[in-house]
Amino acid sequence: MKVFLLFFLGVFPMEIKKTNGIQKDEFQTSSGKFSVYFLGHASLFFTYNDQVIYVDPCSQYGDYSSLPKATLILITHHHFDHAGGIFPLIEFLKSKNSNIEIWTTEEMYTLIQNPASYIEKAKKGFKDVVGDLTEIPERFFSIQSSDSFLDLSDEFKIKMLRTPGHCNDHISPIIVNSFNDKICFLGEAFGINLKSDLFPIPASSAPAFNSTLYRNSIAKLLEMAPDIAIFSHFGGIQGKQNIKNTGENALFMLDSFQSFIRDSYCESGKTQDVVQCIYEKYEDTIATLSLDKELSKDLAFTIVYGCMQDMGLKARK
Repeated sequence: MKVFLLFFLGVFPMEIKKTNGIQKDEFQTSSGKFSVYFLGHASLFFTYNDQVIYVDPCSQYGDYSSLPKATLILITHHHFDHAGGIFPLIEFLKSKNSNIEIWTTEEMYTLIQNPASYIEKAKKGFKDVVGDLTEIPERFFSIQSSDSFLDLSDEFKIKMLRTPGHCNDHISPIIVNSFNDKICFLGEAFGINLKSDLFPIPASSAPAFNSTLYRNSIAKLLEMAPDIAIFSHFGGIQGKQNIKNTGENALFMLDSFQSFIRDSYCESGKTQDVVQCIYEKYEDTIATLSLDKELSKDLAFTIVYGCMQDMGLKARK
């Protein structure tokens, strides 16, 4: 499988660097420099003054042996491409004598610790990309309540903002500093962003996608008015107005996506025809960091089928 780096720069000035082959993006905040290191797919870590925090580790991406010591891992949701690298990452961090905590909600913890409930469906669609998911020792987890602020240090606090829609356990962590700068890890709450025009397609993966919750989560994020927002797939946005525009574009794209699917299905009546139409229309958008053409079609199928289930065109299984 061909692996290639794809980074979206957006419409704002940032300092772009590479460190040991890792894409590094730097944002200026009121209390100092905020640096994000993209390891691949949804996996990244960030540094902010003396804090080093990993987000959504995926076992297929990133040579952990060359990465810095950290004490906190944040997960946006339980899917294999966001939580599948927890075990090798904590093994690496243990070797560096890190006191590691994985922050999740109760709902997410239950799903992460029961990979058998979804692993076969994931492998059916995404094959070897899934990797081997392993139950994590309970002692590493710290179960947090969603939607409440938690202290990271004297200078930083974090809200585990609940943003269901893509899946029910989805959260979008928001870090706030003492100057009230807000930095949000969107996960897939705004959808999948691979285009420089900032019109993300919906992250409507079957079987859990719920468009009502998805819309409500976008509204909740826009109400928080973050200064910086980081996509899982991929890149970042700086500036409240840019983020607001992108959220509104995400809602527009959901409407467009649903209308196109409905019209295509009414005309054909065949799911595969609808998937092919969507794939052709959004071929340069329906891809992730390391998916080849066949896997991109698998992704097209799951996001189309998720929309069809949500619209009542297909039964949920």
